[in-house]
Amino acid sequence: MYRKAITSVTLLLCMVLAGCSIHETKEYPDREHYGLKGNVKSIKATFNISGIDSPGYVLDFDEDGLCSRHRHDGIWKNETIKAEIERNGNRQITVYKAKSADNESKVEIKYIYDKNGRVSKANTMWYGETVVTEKYIYDSNGCIGQIERNIVDYDFPAKETTHYKYIDFDSVGNWTRREGLEMTYKILDGEETVVSENIYVEKREIEYF
Repeated sequence: MYRKAITSVTLLLCMVLAGCSIHETKEYPDREHYGLKGNVKSIKATFNISGIDSPGYVLDFDEDGLCSRHRHDGIWKNETIKAEIERNGNRQITVYKAKSADNESKVEIKYIYDKNGRVSKANTMWYGETVVTEKYIYDSNGCIGQIERNIVDYDFPAKETTHYKYIDFDSVGNWTRREGLEMTYKILDGEETVVSENIYVEKREIEYF
């Protein structure tokens, strides 16, 4: 059960953050939280993981740059997630609480930002228990180049590292296609050993106001 929940969380709730950041104002709207440039209205993303199509996500923004809808295709029957968001004085999201329409699935993510206003760490909780901790590493272009995860699972505790390669960008400077290499490590016979590798391609359709 933990492994299934963690997979859904790490591939969708957290991965939507991975992008290139630019801060145009002192107040950081949600578009910047998700690493977006320009007056983005909506994003529709799709995944292909090791040759298999996987659920994607949809993000809608209002004209002030705040996220008005967050939906994960293929999870919770395509229903819009009910979210409660806590913010700091810069309007940055510090806590994201989500649950399905039937109130059965509950996720809480806490975010920590660096001095440049970018997400540096995230802590994901499932029904009150920490299941994933993440560290974000940015490249020279301000894009997330790597995410390091510690997965707390009583049956399969593991570490994951995802390396990103950005392939295509639109005229505004937002990426529209990227590739990720996700490597999972486990301690075997006292040594950290790679137990699985996944290569995925993520594509985004971006609409602007």
